[in-house]
Formats: sequence, structure tokens, C-alpha cells
Amino acid sequence: MFICPSCDLPYIAPGIKYRLNVEIEDETGKHWVNAFNDTSTGLFQQSALQMHSWQDSKEENQFYWQKILLIPYKKYAIVIHAESDKVGKQKGRPMWIALKFIEMSTVAVV
Repeated sequence: MFICPSCDLPYIAPGIKYRLNVEIEDETGKHWVNAFNDTSTGLFQQSALQMHSWQDSKEENQFYWQKILLIPYKKYAIVIHAESDKVGKQKGRPMWIALKFIEMSTVAVV
């Protein structure tokens, strides 16, 4: 059993996992959000191991870039867990963790 040092979640074995730091923007401004393995797998619809193997493959590298390059052109509702950072230089400042990305369908404005 392996316990991830970033998110404290147990895994059967250590391996390639997501840990994304993404800048998001809403009406209140820009914010940095952490997204860990399960949340990021939902965002890309692929495991970190699959994305990594596509990235390293000359034949399949296009699949990696198709997933990466589509993200900025979509809108998402994001379920966020917010708490105060407890240690380090950011102590006391808000720390945001994405729990789920929900892709929003595009709505035409009339």
C-alpha cells in the first residue's frame, strides 16, 4: 500500500499520478487551484499513466495534445474545497482544491 504524500490517499502501488496547479478565473478574479489525481482524471477523461505514455510516444503524441489543447476552450463548473493554508509562506491564505470539473455546454447569447 502506498500513501500519496500530496493528498494522503492510499494506492495499491506508487505510479504516475496527476497533480495539477491551474489558474482559474471567475467574477471575483483569478485564483490558483490544486487538482489531484481523481479530479484530473475526470477533467482529461484519461489516466495520468495513459497521458504520460501518449506524451512519450512519437506515434500517439497527437492524442496527448488533443486532450491538453481542448481544455482552455471549454467552460467548467468546478466544485471547490477551500481552507486556510496551515504552513509555509502562504500560511493563513486561502488554499483551493478542485474536487470535480463539470463541463458546461455552450449557451448562445441572444
